[in-house]
Amino acid sequence: MATTRRFPAMKAVRIPSMATAASATACGSSTTIPKDENPMSFMNRYGVMRALAIAALSASGALLTPAAVQAQDLTVNASSAELLAEPSDSPVAEALAASKVGGPISRSEVRSRAMYWINKHVPYSMSKYYRDPQGRRYRTDCSGFVAMALHLPESPNTVTLPKYVKRINWSSLKKGDVVGTLGAGTAGANGHVVIFDGWANKAHTVFHTLEQRGGVGATKHKRSINFKVGSHAAKPYRYKKIK
Repeated sequence: MATTRRFPAMKAVRIPSMATAASATACGSSTTIPKDENPMSFMNRYGVMRALAIAALSASGALLTPAAVQAQDLTVNASSAELLAEPSDSPVAEALAASKVGGPISRSEVRSRAMYWINKHVPYSMSKYYRDPQGRRYRTDCSGFVAMALHLPESPNTVTLPKYVKRINWSSLKKGDVVGTLGAGTAGANGHVVIFDGWANKAHTVFHTLEQRGGVGATKHKRSINFKVGSHAAKPYRYKKIK
């Protein structure tokens, strides 16, 4: 939602320019160059005094800069502002346009949201959080990464993520599905989960991933099917609300 901030009206204070100072005597101004002072020396000193006056007035709020005047009726939308800074075909631009938190989501958006963290080189942590394209914060470990990509309402761990996904066959995998060691006994370093990003060989025994890796952060990678974490072998899953 857009946030509107109105700045209180202020009385602008006009600071004489250097050109004004130079023509002060000719214009009848009270700013007069002393008879015994070199004009250039006076101008240098006047410039310093003028700069100090501007700094003091700006700090007190009495001086309105052009940017401040323009900001009086400025409406800022953080997501839109970020979108404007990105190419229209970028992962960020696509991710901004579609799903709602916890709602249905397309496979292309899952990938674009995952790429948002990868392009930002988000570091791995089991305790820290980072924003998605809309500003919602997710934990920056493997399951938090998947939760962000799926636009879930929370950052579940590998033990609780199964409530959002269902088991599928390896042959049914499509880009945007999930592969991981999930469920009981996979908490902490005993579990890992990734986004499936297509097959890496014709035999369908190695696949491309989008994931949050310990010691690496958000990245693209390759893994073998049934990869193991401890005693747990990875299985394929599908988000229940993927379109």
